Amino acid sequence: MNTPLIEAKSLTVRYHYKPVLWNIDCSLSAGRMIGIIGPNGSGKTTFLKTLMGLLKPDSGSVRLFGKEPKQVLERLSYVPQRESVDWDFPARVQDVVLMGRYRRSNLLGRLSKEDRRLADEAMDEVGLTEFAKRQIGELSGGQQQRVFLARAIARQPELFLMDEPFAGVDAATEDAILRLLARLRDKGRSVVIVHHDLQTAQRFFDELVLLRTRLIASGPTEQVLTPDHLDEAYGGRLSVLSRMGDLLQKSQLDWKERGINDSDHER
Repeated sequence: MNTPLIEAKSLTVRYHYKPVLWNIDCSLSAGRMIGIIGPNGSGKTTFLKTLMGLLKPDSGSVRLFGKEPKQVLERLSYVPQRESVDWDFPARVQDVVLMGRYRRSNLLGRLSKEDRRLADEAMDEVGLTEFAKRQIGELSGGQQQRVFLARAIARQPELFLMDEPFAGVDAATEDAILRLLARLRDKGRSVVIVHHDLQTAQRFFDELVLLRTRLIASGPTEQVLTPDHLDEAYGGRLSVLSRMGDLLQKSQLDWKERGINDSDHER
């Protein structure tokens, strides 16, 4: 039996004695693109921080690769929210990407030629090679997000953890990054994204975790994005449900008929 990528059992996390996550039970598979979705304040970022070991459960447990989060940090790579980054810090694109090659074991060590090659490959993969010498504060929002994705790729992780990576990013950039992440998934990596857009979630993610403090549903995307689950999570907000109506009616279509084809890495 394969060990789950992520396994939460009776997971409860509180802020100031108030539950933010309540009695969460879920099991998620490796080699998938997984979205953590739900309304504002539903516990999405708290769940991600708990996966990273930044928050300690008040009760229950969470495991990554069958181990405590802090035991597998070298196998993870994190892409933060853009708003949490000081973009005035005087750093060039290549300097930030190279940070992905530092490990806890060599924080003060010298980077090798292999480290620099992997950083160069990561910049090329996200289309930033020509901006390598540019200060990060001079970049557009989409380019800035690509910098941190390149840093994550340079780290060569098994699991990418991303917190609202598309906030303030235009639709074309979001689509391009999602397709890049799908290619990484096709190479055996795992991707977990805190996400808010239900339409792109329906198009790109293999599995979803739908939260509203407690777990509403988790599993394959088509089994999570149902009218009943959405109504329960979003409290009958008609704007959300009506936007999803047409998508749900089309959920039986073959993915390939919709132009999302694994064979050409367009999923």
